[in-house]
Amino acid sequence: MAAPYVPTAFSTPVISPSAGSVGANPIPYVSISEYQFAPTAMAIGQLVPGGFTTTQLQSLADVIRRASRWADNICFGADPDGKASLAASVSVESQWAKVVNGALRLACDYRPIEVVGIDVGASPTSVSSVGATVAAQVRIGRRTIVVPLAIGSIFRSKDVPAITPYATQFGRVYAVWSYVNGFPHTKLHTSVLSGATTCVVTATNGAGGLWGVYAASGAFLGTQLQIIDGVNTETVSVKSITAGTTTTTLTTSAFQHAHTVPTAPDFIPVTQLPEDIHQACITLTSALIKSTRGSRTMEMARAPGQPPSRQVMAQAGALGNWENACDLLHDYGIRQKLSKVI
Repeated sequence: MAAPYVPTAFSTPVISPSAGSVGANPIPYVSISEYQFAPTAMAIGQLVPGGFTTTQLQSLADVIRRASRWADNICFGADPDGKASLAASVSVESQWAKVVNGALRLACDYRPIEVVGIDVGASPTSVSSVGATVAAQVRIGRRTIVVPLAIGSIFRSKDVPAITPYATQFGRVYAVWSYVNGFPHTKLHTSVLSGATTCVVTATNGAGGLWGVYAASGAFLGTQLQIIDGVNTETVSVKSITAGTTTTTLTTSAFQHAHTVPTAPDFIPVTQLPEDIHQACITLTSALIKSTRGSRTMEMARAPGQPPSRQVMAQAGALGNWENACDLLHDYGIRQKLSKVI
């Protein structure tokens, strides 16, 4: 029997720029305590029949993690690579784009809150950074990044300064860019006392820092982060950021309450995720618990974030939970991706 055809391997593989994207935040969107104290929470005593309390809590943590990924999939669609996330992360995209009236408009798949870098060139093999002069003039729209490039006198505009010309192919340039999108979300790493002005949280960017969190500067008072800790829930403003390796130290406004880090797998969220997203994750957690308890087939999600079938949810009385979560997440998702500028 003949072997299947395999193309000759390149000496140097071609790698998609999007491979540089940072995956979904591994920190669930709600904590065990946050779920347990919710009015809509399900009893968790028999998630694992006959299991000890620690076993039940770990099982609940696993269900919450799946519910968090499910929330991402409701908003952004199936994403096998796990790169689309409601929590702040970095996306890398590329496209051929035209320069119109001296400006390059890059259509993003997700809503950017910070541009990390932009490379432009005549082809995918000849891109280079636009540099500090252009970077200082970059502007961020709702789903678009506008880069002020002037290419020769044809593209020169009186409102856009001329930048070092780039060779073009049919009036287009190849652009690769990276940007931060999503809501800051992490967890408290070390307990803090009332009146403290510093706290240590878990890093989210892989280099001891936090995606989407910015220190105070000028009139900007710093990113506001909510510490979700039951009756001691409060909000602090970030004054300065010191990156470590796996943790980040934040200098903040004074804490009004003490916060004691609980025993894992429970944790204290430090987040900017809207309340709608928290409630949606709680609702989806209940839907998963109902679906695995109430269905005779005991159908489980096939992978993290993949829900039980609609039929199983209906049989278990979880369909209403799922529909409610979809309503809560409606304004945070992508109904259709923007057309790329060709």
